[in-house]
Amino acid sequence: MNNNSSEKLLARYAGGSPSETFAASLEIHSRYQNRLISLARKRLLGVLEAKVDADDIAQDVFVAFFAMLDRDEIKWKERGDLWRLLAGIAINKVKQQFEHYSTQKRDLRSESSLEANAEIGENGINELVELVEDVLKSEKPLVAKVLNLRLAGFSFEEIAERIGRSTRTVRRLLENLKTKLVASEELGFRLSGDTEHRAKVESVDYRDFDLLRMIGHGSFAKVYLARQVSTGLLFAIKAIKKKWLENEQARQAFYREAELLLSLSDPCIVKTYGVGRLPNGGCFLLLELIEGQSLFALAKTASLETRESWIAGLREAVGRLHSANLVHGDICANNVMIDRYGKVKLLDFGLAQKTSGRKIGVQFDLQQLELLCEWIRFNQ
Repeated sequence: MNNNSSEKLLARYAGGSPSETFAASLEIHSRYQNRLISLARKRLLGVLEAKVDADDIAQDVFVAFFAMLDRDEIKWKERGDLWRLLAGIAINKVKQQFEHYSTQKRDLRSESSLEANAEIGENGINELVELVEDVLKSEKPLVAKVLNLRLAGFSFEEIAERIGRSTRTVRRLLENLKTKLVASEELGFRLSGDTEHRAKVESVDYRDFDLLRMIGHGSFAKVYLARQVSTGLLFAIKAIKKKWLENEQARQAFYREAELLLSLSDPCIVKTYGVGRLPNGGCFLLLELIEGQSLFALAKTASLETRESWIAGLREAVGRLHSANLVHGDICANNVMIDRYGKVKLLDFGLAQKTSGRKIGVQFDLQQLELLCEWIRFNQ
């Protein structure tokens, strides 16, 4: 890469003292942040504009870039490589968001994992019908009526008029049902309705849990609200996506996350109760169910005093994590929850690892933390 300015900047990041590395990372962030936000906004025009924040896309780009840089995965060849790489990551992030929201909008009948096409055969169709019937047993009659009307070709608006509910309610009922169908087909869990009970458990057996609905997902795993059958208590279950089951590296990363989380006991870190095996050969984490919202969703409307309390909580949580010789590796607004008491909770330890005496991981965490703190203060 012949861009002398960028070369010097990256050299400062890679070979300088911790303070020099940190200064270089902030300069890279400052130099390219507005360009990345502008690029993301142009790509988000239309359906994604109201759903995805361009600032968040830019932040995710820096997280991915610095991780690649620290792993020495980048080879520079010519002038402009740095911007091309950052722009490429940004475009890929937008594509991922587009695929995510496109998937959410699919009709129940077009869900690929449940599609009854010409190749499925009579046995496959029978299994699909049995699956739907089994899931509907735990649903209210209204859900079955909505599904039958939808499969008969009625629009959301027509169904809403027939059942005396809003179009939004119709969409929500079908989305929840689709989640349950997909989870049952992919994971082998039973599916059930909601419950108001809540507490802790110590044992993990998939047969003792019903999935209620999906409450979050990423490129690697899905998170479900789950009820323990024997007690009626609520938890979060994080399960590897079906497409990653044959990937040894993905499985090892999942087990590494489980091992790290099980070794932690801290009020600022999501509590993990154990690991379980699924009928499809995959595995899942049984997690504390946090009542609250993501930092990303709350930051724009919070008072300055509240924001400062979150920042203090984040610094404390990350400090205790480092004291335990662990680094998070992906500190961003979407991986922080604010519980109903206003306390900070760190989530998603998929990139976490032991420091093993190396300071580079700690330094990377601190860089991410400072960028996130600045975002919290000024994101309005």
